[in-house]
Amino acid sequence: MRRHGLDPGKLDARQDTVPRLLYDSIPIRRSPPPPPSPAPPPPRAPRKPTSCASLRRLYLGAWRFVDTATLPRGVCFPNLQELVLGAVDLEDRDLDFLLTVCPVLDALAVIGDLHPLHARIASHSLRSAQFCLSFLIEVAVEDAPSLERLFVWRCWDRRRSARKLGTRIKIDNAPRLSIVGYLEPGVHELQIGKTIIKSGTMPCPKTVIPTVQMLALHLHFRVQNEVRMLPSFLRCFPNIETLCIESEMTCEPTGNINIKFWQEKAPIECVWSHLKTLVLREFHGEENEVAFLKFVAETAQVLEKMVLVMTLKEPSAPEELAARMKDLDSARWASGSSKVGWMLCSSV
Repeated sequence: MRRHGLDPGKLDARQDTVPRLLYDSIPIRRSPPPPPSPAPPPPRAPRKPTSCASLRRLYLGAWRFVDTATLPRGVCFPNLQELVLGAVDLEDRDLDFLLTVCPVLDALAVIGDLHPLHARIASHSLRSAQFCLSFLIEVAVEDAPSLERLFVWRCWDRRRSARKLGTRIKIDNAPRLSIVGYLEPGVHELQIGKTIIKSGTMPCPKTVIPTVQMLALHLHFRVQNEVRMLPSFLRCFPNIETLCIESEMTCEPTGNINIKFWQEKAPIECVWSHLKTLVLREFHGEENEVAFLKFVAETAQVLEKMVLVMTLKEPSAPEELAARMKDLDSARWASGSSKVGWMLCSSV
């Protein structure tokens, strides 16, 4: 990886926290290669492993979970701190059961669950919850006084095929929540307390989570519905210091949104008063991306770094890209001077 315009040794280490947490390899118990179709359902977990006083970390892969409706609700894993479920056929009641019988559980990861899941998080000990590459209808943080990190990464909902909203994310009681990702404005349905966040929703004490300091998003900058939801999502987290956006290309663009749109949405509290680091991954140099970057440059009073991560490939219109970046660099930076830095990465 080559980096230009920025000393990598001075980069705030927090900007890599979300990608590192999400992409770390997670050991799982692997099943043998599947037999020819039709394949039988995965084996049920035996009863004995559902109770073990000395167990601290549990990694299960390719299991159909035991029928928890037949099990007692007493403490089964009194010392379990880390639970990773990979390709496990998990139902709503199973997750409820696990959180109930693991009173000191610190970290939960659900990866590759193909069963439609309504994930209800009610745990006084849980500090980190991750849901990745799963069939996730809803995540509801109902009673999680210790929860600090919530990640929903590349999950899907059957409603997407009908061009409706994706996973519902409800956050009610999480007084220590500080890192959230990867939300998808215009795709995820975000609900805080009893309020569903919509385009144009203005902040009030019941619709903000002031403890969040790091937010990660997936966004198609050329899809107007997603971009128009972005200000409302940002207003829900007024004290963000680090914002990481992964920009994605689309085959179905719905038009451009220029700097005037963002000027009309100002002020956005987190951008105006608290944002110190902005990381835009997969930067393509498109007009909509640059309009957002220019808005941040001209309104973020305490901005220290604006890091643009590009893949090492020939831009489709290098002259246009150069002109747009010159325009960004010459903007009236609210923080005093240009804070743009570059990172060039080889494409995966």
